[in-house]
Amino acid sequence: MGKVTEKFGQFKSWYQSKTIIGLIISSISGVVFALTNGNVDVAGAVNETISGAEGIATSADDVIAAVMFVVGQVVALYGRITAKVGISTGSK
Repeated sequence: MGKVTEKFGQFKSWYQSKTIIGLIISSISGVVFALTNGNVDVAGAVNETISGAEGIATSADDVIAAVMFVVGQVVALYGRITAKVGISTGSK
């Protein structure tokens, strides 16, 4: 058979793709950021355990959102660069 049919058996499931996982992580952080207008309520959780931590929690919100986005993008980029086979859509 042709090269396409030979490679078809080597496809991996979408959930095994570092590229897709990275995009999901990155997308989740973007959605959370958008839905909360940039104000993720880490401060509420911190106030329950540590009094007077509002300033720290506000800074932590921004750091967490930024780190999640960067990590997601790095994982996606790394997955795309190191991919050896394509992703299967599940239908044959």
